[in-house]
Amino acid sequence: MLDDAFAKNWITGLMQGASHLPQEERCALFRCCAERCARSFPLALYQQAGQRAGENSSAFFSLLGENVGIRTREIVPGRQYEIAYAVCGCDWHSGGYTVSEMLCECSRQGILYCLEQALPRLKCRVTRNRF
Repeated sequence: MLDDAFAKNWITGLMQGASHLPQEERCALFRCCAERCARSFPLALYQQAGQRAGENSSAFFSLLGENVGIRTREIVPGRQYEIAYAVCGCDWHSGGYTVSEMLCECSRQGILYCLEQALPRLKCRVTRNRF
């Protein structure tokens, strides 16, 4: 069993180290984490919406927004959408192990990964906005 004090100390060190990496390397680090995390649950939500929507991007984002805790909005019809989450779903964050904003890059990479898997025909770009 992992000791909570050790885990908190370790993840704090990881986040501090990640903050010193150049952006491209930070993206690569968190991409690996994000893909594995996404496969545990969020990817299924995106894939289900993708299967139900077919080729209709607007329908995809509408269906995705029907999930609890996810809000979507069409900004430019058929081209630009917003996805917002009510809370950070990362277990490291929700478990009290870290409040580092470095996890936001992991979340961004996770959303990008899910979109790439569910909508492979589209070129997606994910940016982080603060609400």
